[in-house]
Formats: sequence, C-alpha cells, structure tokens
Amino acid sequence: MASVLIPSADGKALPYRWGAWCGFIALISALVDVMYALKAANETAPLGLLSEFLLVAVSLALVPVSLAAGLGLLMRRRYGVILFFILCGLRFLLKLRETWSSGAAQSEMAIALCGGFLLFLIPNLIYFKKRWWGLEKKQ
Repeated sequence: MASVLIPSADGKALPYRWGAWCGFIALISALVDVMYALKAANETAPLGLLSEFLLVAVSLALVPVSLAAGLGLLMRRRYGVILFFILCGLRFLLKLRETWSSGAAQSEMAIALCGGFLLFLIPNLIYFKKRWWGLEKKQ
C-alpha cells in the first residue's frame, strides 16, 4: 500500500501509515464486536441474566462507534480521532469491569491491563496530537 502524504501541524508532509493502521483496527473491531455479541447471545439461556444481556447490548452499541472511528481515521477527519479515543476508553473500562468481576488474580490483571492501555494510549496521543490538533477543522 502506498503511503499517503498529508501535512502535519508544522506544514511538513508526512506518511499516514499509523493513522491508517488505527483506522483499520477500528473497522476490524466492529466485526469482532458483532461476532462477540452473537457468541454471547448464543451462550445466554432464554431470559438469561441481565448482565449477559447488557454485554450483548454494549457490544452491539460499540459497532457504529467503531465504524465511524475507522472511517473517520481513514478519511483523515478530526471526528475519527475523537471517536477512536472514546472507543479505546470504553473498551478499557469494559475490560477492567470484566477483570474485576472474574474474581481470580484481580490486582495483577488490573495492573497489567492499565499498563498495556497506557502503552497503547500514550504513543497514540502523541501521534494524533502532532498530526491533527494543529490543523484546521475539516468539514
């Protein structure tokens, strides 16, 4: 795939590989959310637990956010960046809730999860801040 050159905040033309990768990941996560919701719905007994229903509902609610974030990033729009970070935060909170409700080795898993999230979040914040925040809004 050829690298697309777009101007950064300081006017230099830089390749947009990382942003495109994040956009593809957001689109793939929409597909994963649909598959996860179908799996959870099949495993839930009729009139099952409310928490299982909420998991299916939240997974399906993340699908349009993932699609909008992915398309926004691939089209190089500011809303894609904002939705991407909202999506990352929601996924982190859902995973943290799942970790705490599992009961086994809660503190170690929570620390590992927070560390991994920060290792993913900090480079993305740096990249998108340099890339997007200095540009004028595109409509």
